[in-house]
Amino acid sequence: MKKYLLFLIAILSVSLTSCSVDDDCDNGFYRVDQFGPANGYFPEDLIINGMTGESSILITSERQFLQEVRGARNFLPQIDFSRENLLIGQVRVRDFRNLASSVSLFKESCNYTRDNEVVITLDVNKGIRNSFLTYNAILPKTSNTKMFVRVDVIHR
Repeated sequence: MKKYLLFLIAILSVSLTSCSVDDDCDNGFYRVDQFGPANGYFPEDLIINGMTGESSILITSERQFLQEVRGARNFLPQIDFSRENLLIGQVRVRDFRNLASSVSLFKESCNYTRDNEVVITLDVNKGIRNSFLTYNAILPKTSNTKMFVRVDVIHR
C-alpha cells in the first residue's frame, strides 16, 4: 500500500509540473532579421525564379535558395540554414521611387494546426515607379512551416 501511495504521489507531482504545449509559446510578435546589402547588391533586387504575381515561399535549405533565387550567392553569409529559414516573396507596389526601409515581425503559432504569422512592413518613397518589390524575413526554424504572410506598404 505504501509503495502504491508513493507511486501515485510521484505520478501526480510529475503531471503537475509538466508543461503544456502553450507554455513555451510567447504568442507575441517579435522583430526578425532581414538581408542587408551585400557586395553591391540589395535584397529587394533578388528575383525569385518562376514567381508571378504577389506571392511568397519559405526556403529551408541553401540548395533550395541557390536554385530558386537569382542572386542568392551574394547573401549566403547572412543566413544559417541549419537554424533559420528564409521567407521571400514579392508584392506589387505602385507610385514609388525606392524602398526606404523595411521591418519583419514573426509570431510562432502555439497550435500546430494554425499558421505562423509574418508581417512585413515596406516603407517606400513616393515616385512614379510601378513594379514588384522583393521582401524577405529570416525566421527561426520551427516544426510548423505553414505561414500566414501580410505585407503592408507605407508611402512617404
